[in-house]
Amino acid sequence: MLASKLKSVEEAQFFVSFEELLLSPQQVALVAKALVSPQCTLNTLDLSSCLIGDAGALELSQAFKTGNCPIHELLLSGNEIFAAGAQHIATILKYPTRLTRLHLHMNRLYDSGARVLATALTHPNCQLKFLNIAYNLIKTKGAIALIKAVRSDNCRLIHIVVDENENCIEFNELCSIISTKRRQIARDEARDKWYTFCLGRHDRVGESSEVGVLVTDVFQLVFEHFWPNESE
Repeated sequence: MLASKLKSVEEAQFFVSFEELLLSPQQVALVAKALVSPQCTLNTLDLSSCLIGDAGALELSQAFKTGNCPIHELLLSGNEIFAAGAQHIATILKYPTRLTRLHLHMNRLYDSGARVLATALTHPNCQLKFLNIAYNLIKTKGAIALIKAVRSDNCRLIHIVVDENENCIEFNELCSIISTKRRQIARDEARDKWYTFCLGRHDRVGESSEVGVLVTDVFQLVFEHFWPNESE
């Protein structure tokens, strides 16, 4: 079965699942090797409940070193990954990768693992936009570290799942910050499209004419009314 799965990693374009197939560190190393083969164009890799552990996380991280790994989404839930394994996952996030979605729920990261991941989220190479760390025994200190990370301009994260960790106000604050950030990004995207539209109308009536200036000002006022800047 492992051989056929490894072949799928090299040949499939979108999704390959090893879910509940127990993998030793040596077998994870084979998966990592397949990920960097010239033929591999895989988008999503599911290693959920494979019990790869910290040693497996280390082997998997080797696939991302060169920047040639095509994976955009990585599922690692239920793998007995502790803080040491989180360090290897954090190393992945610091490499120049395509990874934007990471599932780490139902592991044992604790506060120390959360702090390691938080540091990686602010690394210039980190492209992560979605992170699931539910059921990881994370408490206040871990939540505080994540809050600090998501407030950084370098952090691209706009979705986070933290269910079933310690019930503390810091996690509520974390989710609130992420939600505000997501709305702000949506606002900025809408603003860019709106400005493009405005510029087209501006050019039609004349760039330097009073009418042209008035048209731009009116469009700006309308935009600010319907999409107020939450950061102000």
